[in-house]
Amino acid sequence: MKMRARLVCAILAGCFALAICQTPASPSYDNFFRQVVSEQRAARDGASPGVKLPAPNGQPAALPAPTVQEFTGFTDREMNDVRAIAADCETRLSQVGSDHPHFAWEALMASIETGEDKTAEVEQIVRDQQAQRERIVIAHVQVLQAALGDARFQELDARLRAEEERKTEAMKTATGIAAKRQ
Repeated sequence: MKMRARLVCAILAGCFALAICQTPASPSYDNFFRQVVSEQRAARDGASPGVKLPAPNGQPAALPAPTVQEFTGFTDREMNDVRAIAADCETRLSQVGSDHPHFAWEALMASIETGEDKTAEVEQIVRDQQAQRERIVIAHVQVLQAALGDARFQELDARLRAEEERKTEAMKTATGIAAKRQ
């Protein structure tokens, strides 16, 4: 039973790491690329960008959010480049682990059947996939930098860092308020 618990913990830790792993020194370009692709899909599907909030009449109302282009100040040509790079990045990221998408579940089932501890194997696969995801994002960031040029890329980098810092501070404030209420 202890082995199964360790395996489940390793699986959950690996999934958590795949979802949020970012180095504090670098902005979250994978999130930026994801936002660009999401915005492009919403525009294609005719959805309005923004956050849905309840209005006084009880109906949801969209609170307009700035588009990526508004946030960055990119020209139409620059946005076309960014969209193409982001779409390629998202496609490649979605392929990581797609050759064996249920490895964690299968390892857990095998450990239950055989009693063999698969924790190290699962942890290694998760680390390998995370490293592959990081390499994909880094490669696309380099393509983005080449497409935008150093000056525009540095502007984007500064904006993303400032936005992450703002979100981090907001989270700290919210966490502090929640802790005081308890």
